[in-house]
Amino acid sequence: MAELRHLPPLFRDVLELRDIRERPMCDVACSLGVRIEAAKSRLQRARLELRRRLGSPPLTGTEIQGGSPVRGRQVITGPNRST
Repeated sequence: MAELRHLPPLFRDVLELRDIRERPMCDVACSLGVRIEAAKSRLQRARLELRRRLGSPPLTGTEIQGGSPVRGRQVITGPNRST
């Protein structure tokens, strides 16, 4: 994808590691020298920027949360783990 080459390295690297090489997030974070939370945030921003550059419509809250309607709250699966 030609547009990927035009992204800033900060975004390009995280997209390559996670979405192209399909590395686990802990490996992505380690490779980038950041905490896993920072790697996740960077990945989300990189995906949004790539969509913007490709002219795709922005994601809805439901799509960002993995398809489950959560009304602005993150859902962590498991017993008593919902925030």
